[in-house]
Amino acid sequence: MKTADIQERLKGLFEAPQRHGEPMVVVWDDPDGEFEALVDELELPGVEVLRDADGARFAAKRRLNELGSGDKALIYRKRAARDTRGDWFADAVRYGRHFQADLVSSQLEDLSAADTADMRAALKHYRAFLSKKTNMRRLKQARASYETVNQLHTAVMAAALGKGVAADFASVLVAYLTRAYDEGVEAPLGNMEAAGALEAFRTMCSQTIGYIGDVAAVDAMARHLFVTALAYTVDAAKLTGLDRLISAAHAQICHELVLAWSSTPGAEAALAETVYEVEASCDVEHRLEALSVAELLPCDALPCVSVIIARKLLESVAEGADVSADIRMVYERRRIMPWFEDVSSYYAALIAAASMQELFREHADGFHAESAQVLWDAYAHDLYRVDSAYRAFSSAFERALLVANIELDDALKAAARRTENLYKNWFLNELNVRWFDLCEQDFGRLGYAADIPRLRDFYLTHVAPVAKDARVFVIVSDALRYEVAAELAERLERETKGQATLKAMQAPFPSITATGMASLLPQTDIELSCDDGTVRVLAGGMPTKSIVDRTAVLRAQEPTAVAVRQEEFASMRRNERRELVKDAQVVYVYHNAIDATGDDAKTEHDVFEACETAMREIVALVRIITGELRCSNVVITADHGFLYTREPLDELDHVAAEEMDATLLKETRRYALAPAGSRARHLVQVAMASNGSDGLVGFTPRGCARIRRQGAGENYVHGGLSLQELCVPVVKFKNMRAGSAAYVEAEPVAIELLDPTSPITNTLFRLRFFQTEPVVGKKLEGAYNIVVEDAAGDAVSDEVLLAADRTSTEAADRELTAQFALKAGFSPSSSQTYYIVARHAQTGVVAWRREVRIEVAFAPAVDFGW
Repeated sequence: MKTADIQERLKGLFEAPQRHGEPMVVVWDDPDGEFEALVDELELPGVEVLRDADGARFAAKRRLNELGSGDKALIYRKRAARDTRGDWFADAVRYGRHFQADLVSSQLEDLSAADTADMRAALKHYRAFLSKKTNMRRLKQARASYETVNQLHTAVMAAALGKGVAADFASVLVAYLTRAYDEGVEAPLGNMEAAGALEAFRTMCSQTIGYIGDVAAVDAMARHLFVTALAYTVDAAKLTGLDRLISAAHAQICHELVLAWSSTPGAEAALAETVYEVEASCDVEHRLEALSVAELLPCDALPCVSVIIARKLLESVAEGADVSADIRMVYERRRIMPWFEDVSSYYAALIAAASMQELFREHADGFHAESAQVLWDAYAHDLYRVDSAYRAFSSAFERALLVANIELDDALKAAARRTENLYKNWFLNELNVRWFDLCEQDFGRLGYAADIPRLRDFYLTHVAPVAKDARVFVIVSDALRYEVAAELAERLERETKGQATLKAMQAPFPSITATGMASLLPQTDIELSCDDGTVRVLAGGMPTKSIVDRTAVLRAQEPTAVAVRQEEFASMRRNERRELVKDAQVVYVYHNAIDATGDDAKTEHDVFEACETAMREIVALVRIITGELRCSNVVITADHGFLYTREPLDELDHVAAEEMDATLLKETRRYALAPAGSRARHLVQVAMASNGSDGLVGFTPRGCARIRRQGAGENYVHGGLSLQELCVPVVKFKNMRAGSAAYVEAEPVAIELLDPTSPITNTLFRLRFFQTEPVVGKKLEGAYNIVVEDAAGDAVSDEVLLAADRTSTEAADRELTAQFALKAGFSPSSSQTYYIVARHAQTGVVAWRREVRIEVAFAPAVDFGW
C-alpha cells in the first residue's frame, strides 16, 4: 500500500466523530513491521505519533496517559491486532480505533478472517495465489467468513480445482478424484501445487480419510476410500483380505464422501470408472456373495451390492419361495440408495413378482365362486391385478434385457420362467376353467353369460343419458384390456382435475373388433354374417366396418354426432378441432394402439409397450377434450380385451381343427364359426342368435387354450370367452372445475414420524414413518426430503428422499423406513435442540418439524491437524 493511501486512510479515522471528553487514539498494528520506515514520513497535522517499541515504550505510555479531551494520537506497534497479552497499551487497544495497512491485514478484512498468527502465516503462504483478483474473489464467494486456517486451506484447494467446487473437504476430494479420472491426475495436482495447496491436500487426505499413500496414485486412493466406506456398513471381519485398505476410524467420513460423490452432478462417468475398478481389483463381489440379504441391506457404497441382493432374490423367486415380504422391504431400502437406477428394472421385476406371489397366496386354494356373476365381480374388483402384475413383470423384464447385466441375466430368466408358469398354469388356466364351469351352459343356450351387463347396451346405458343434457365424448380404444383401463383411471385421477369411475361390460362373441365396435353403437338389433371367411356386422341394418359407416349409425340416433380417428383428431389445429365438433352432442374418437400392435405377428411381443403408449395418448386426448374443447363428460371404453403370454402355450393346450366335426366358415386361434347344427368335440359351443345370426353356431376352446394353426401370432390372441377377452372396461370421466361442489383438489399423501420421542443413539440410524392414507384417487404419491437439523437450520445428517406411494388400505402396510447417517465431524451437544424435518421434495416447503434428542456417545470429528 502506498504512503499516500495510508495517510488518507489515517486522516479519515482521525476526522471521524470523537467521543466527548476523551482523546482520539488510533492503534496501528503492523505485526511484520512492513511500514516501520514510513511512520516518520506521515503528515498528520494535530496528531501525535507514539511508538510501542523497546526504548520508547515507557515514554509513549506516559504520554498516552497525559492525553486530554480533543487530543489525537497514533500508536504504531509491531504486534498482531488485538494481541493484548502482556500489553502495556491494552486499555488503548480496547477503546481506540484500529488500523492495519499491510497486505495480509487487508486480506483478513476482505475475507472476514480471524486475525491470528496462524491465519496470517497461511495468507502469506498463499500470497502468489491470492495476488490474482479472480482467486481472491473466489475465496470471498466461497465463505462468508474464515474462523479457522482449515477453512482457508480448503477454500484455496476448491478454487484451485475450478469453478463450482464448494469449499468443504468432501467437495474438494470428490472434485479431485473426478478430475483425476476425467482428465488425468496431472491437471488437478498441478493446479493445487501452483496454488501452494498441495501439502495441505496431502494432510487433508491423511487426516480426513486416513489415506497416507501418494495422492497421485488415485486408484489406490479410491480403493482405500470405497473399501473403508464399505466397512462402515459391513462388519470388517467379513472383509478378510482387505484389512490393509480399511481405516476403521475414518469409515464414517469415507462413507459420507462416497454418498457425496454419487450425488454430484457431472461426476457420473468418473465415479463409475472408479467404483468398477475398485470392485474388480479387490474382488469385492466374491467376498460379499457369502453374506445374507439382511447383512447386505444397509450397504450402499458399491453397486455390486444391489446386484448381489437382486440375484439372491431372483433366485428365490425362481425356486418358488414366497419372498414377497423380503422383496418389498429390500425395495423400500434400496431404491433411495446410490446405484439403484442401474438395476431398477430388475427390482421392478422383483416387485411385480412379489405382487403375483401375494395374490397367489390370497387365492392359493383356487377360485371357488358360486356363480358366474360372483366370479365376474371378483375379477373386476380384485383378480385383474394379477394381469397387471404380469404386465408389469413382462415390461420390466424387457427393460432389463436392454440393460444386459450379465450377473443377473440367468437369474432373471429363471425367475421369468417361474412367473410365466404361475400366470399361465395357475391364474389363466384355473380362473378361466372355473369361469367356463359356471357359464358354459349360458354360452351354449344364450350366447353370453347371464346377469352380467352386455356391451350391446353401452350406448343406451352410458352415452344416451348424458347426451340428453350435455356433450359427451366417447374414446373407443381397440383392445384396451380391463386391467390397463384400471391403471388409466388411476392416472386420470392423479393427473387431471376430474374424477374417474371404472365399470365392466361383457363383450359379444366372438370378441373381435367387428362385433365389439358394432355393439358400442346405438342399435336395436345386430346382424352377423360370415361369408368367404370374413365376419361382417350390421347395426340396425347398417354396416359398421369403417369410420364413415359408424358415423352413419351414430347419426341415425343423434343427427349431430361425429366420429373421427385419434391420429387425425390429435394432428388437427385447435380451430379445426373446434369446427369439427362445434354442433356435435356425441363425438366418438377411435383409438388403436394396442390391437394394431398385438394383431401383427411381427410386433405382438410389443403389446405391453403399446398399452403404455395407449394410456399416454388417451390422457392427452382427455386433456384436449376437457381443456381445449371445454367438454366435461368423457367415456373411455373398448371393443374387446385380449390374452397375452410372453411364451407360447404348451402343445397340450391346443385343440386340433381337424378334430372338429363341422365345415368351418371362419377359424382363428380362439374361435370358429360354422353353419347352425354343426358339432365340434373338445370345444365349447356358443349360441349365435343373440350375437346376430340364427344361421351360425360358434365354438371356442375351454379356458385359454388355442385352436392349433400354422404360422406366427400365437402369443397375442382374442375372440374367445375368457375373462381377459370378455371383460370390457367403461371408464366414466367427469371433469371438475375448481370451486364446484364436487371438486376435489389432488394432493400428495402425508407422512408422520413414528416413535417421535425415541433419541438417536448411533451415527448410523433408521427412522420409521407412517403414510397416513393410501394412494388412491386424488390422494397422490408423495415425495419428502427428510433430514436432521440443528436449531439454526443446518443439516447434521444426510438427506434422504422418502417416497410415500403405498396403495394398501391396511395401516400396517404403510409403514416406511429410511436409513440416515450423522454428518462426519458433527458432535452433538446436550444443550442444543435438534429437529427431524420433512420437506416436500418438489417445492421444498416444510411439511413438519419434530424435535429429537441426539445421544451419541462418540462422533468422529473432522480435524485436519494443520
